[in-house]
Amino acid sequence: MKNRILWTVVGVLLIAMAALPAGAWAADEDDAVGWADSVNVGFGLEWLKGNTEMLCYNYSLAYTAAFPEEWDLSLNLEGRYGETDGELSQANNKMALAVERILFRGNVSLYYNGDIEEDRFQNIYTRINSGIGLKLNFGPAWWVAFSASSVPVVDYTRTFDTLESEGLWRLRNKATLTFKFDQETENNLKFEFTHQPDMKDFSDYRYEFNAALNLQILGKLGFQNAFKMEHVSRPLGSEEIEVQKKNYSITSSLTLSL
Repeated sequence: MKNRILWTVVGVLLIAMAALPAGAWAADEDDAVGWADSVNVGFGLEWLKGNTEMLCYNYSLAYTAAFPEEWDLSLNLEGRYGETDGELSQANNKMALAVERILFRGNVSLYYNGDIEEDRFQNIYTRINSGIGLKLNFGPAWWVAFSASSVPVVDYTRTFDTLESEGLWRLRNKATLTFKFDQETENNLKFEFTHQPDMKDFSDYRYEFNAALNLQILGKLGFQNAFKMEHVSRPLGSEEIEVQKKNYSITSSLTLSL
């Protein structure tokens, strides 16, 4: 199942690349006007509180690409690791892919959003989300940008200790608000809220709130301070063990743009 989903994600990525205008892949810079991409890497520390309280190491790797008014693409890898009494007790790895086909002068996009996450806490599980929906983008001024998306996704979860699996249709609603401090750098304050109810039972939901301050320190070297809160109405495995519904984290990391 995991291999099938991985190949699906890779296939969507290849289709998106193939559909780009020919000029986007031209070797000559003069022929590739408008095409832009970037790579960012980050390493730092993350403090967790909720089901566990500990300090973890984290990493991130992000690739973004854009062909103005036609395509936007982002591929993100992130994870964290923590130890208790010298043994690995917290491990999380996640890959997220987003592809936008921009329509109507950039205000509306056909939006593919999918991610694969593997987490280790008391048990080991894999969660896979994938779906296609719509995204709205607004940028009334250079210093502020807002986007909202709604994507029906298949939420598949499998635990490896009990070998149980569950597949639900969820509606992933996401809103993002970004305040930019200047036009020349990536200094910004970003807020993101995601709400995912079960489409058949809205009392079964999860939501996530993120706030991040991004500052350029020196050239391509940057600093990020982030806060994250997760809430799950029906935590995985809560029937067998006591699981808290809310988790918090604070992250400080150095980032490098390549």
